[in-house]
Amino acid sequence: MKRIVFSITIAILVAGCEGTGFRKIEGANEKATIQSAQEALQQIELALGRYKETNRTYPRVTEAGLYDSLKNYFIIPIDPNHVYRNETDQSNFIAVGGRKNKIIYRYPATLGSGEYTLYWIGLNGLDEEGRGDDIFPSRGKLPKQLSRKLITNFRGDSLKTEFALSATGSDMTKDSVKFQIRVGSALTYFDWWSLNSYVAGRPELSEAERQEMINTEFDRFLHPVHFIPADSLMKDRKSFRFAQRIGDGTLRELAGKNLRVFTYYAGSKGPRAIFWNPRERRINVVSLSD
Repeated sequence: MKRIVFSITIAILVAGCEGTGFRKIEGANEKATIQSAQEALQQIELALGRYKETNRTYPRVTEAGLYDSLKNYFIIPIDPNHVYRNETDQSNFIAVGGRKNKIIYRYPATLGSGEYTLYWIGLNGLDEEGRGDDIFPSRGKLPKQLSRKLITNFRGDSLKTEFALSATGSDMTKDSVKFQIRVGSALTYFDWWSLNSYVAGRPELSEAERQEMINTEFDRFLHPVHFIPADSLMKDRKSFRFAQRIGDGTLRELAGKNLRVFTYYAGSKGPRAIFWNPRERRINVVSLSD
């Protein structure tokens, strides 16, 4: 009997709140949708940067073909719920919150001073050309998921190796960067350094500039330029002086198996190089600091 009375009471309260309290609930949902749109815009910007590094230009498409142009360049994959099929040309486009809530892309730029135009048309589903509730990417903020991953054939065998870089949080005074290498579920290499080491000694930077610098360092960490073929190290020792620290015999063995050496910056610990040692069956690390 008490349960029935309680249910009736709740029903009366809900009816009484109609048209007042429910607006707050809608506002919370809108905020979540806007956050999702901002995250998607950041992911697209990162992919656009990688696309340009490879092709020396941004994709010359509209938003109708943007997803298909960038699908191999996303560091953090776009949520499949944000990808829709174009009915006319069978390509895919990105929208957040529904088919009509598209993300607009133009290259060359039609709005703003950047090289391209990128914005979400907002909850009303109307492209107001950057006005109204249209939303552009936010600058200088650490993404909610500050992490990068890469699957590669680092060992020269049939087992794929996962390189993963992540931050323990966004507080530069106490959080760290973690670098892990896994083969399947096995952790084969681990390193860490302070998140603040990327901006140490730069008191002139604003908070937004510090965050942007960290974003940039994460973006470039797993760039292909850091995976150096062992035979290149043998042929051009002047450009890669650290090759002497690896040793001729090891380099010849790596070159014979077409293996690569990965170089990275470990914050205050300085630059390092790692490679898979086939004889020892483990990853070796070489410090590149003098």
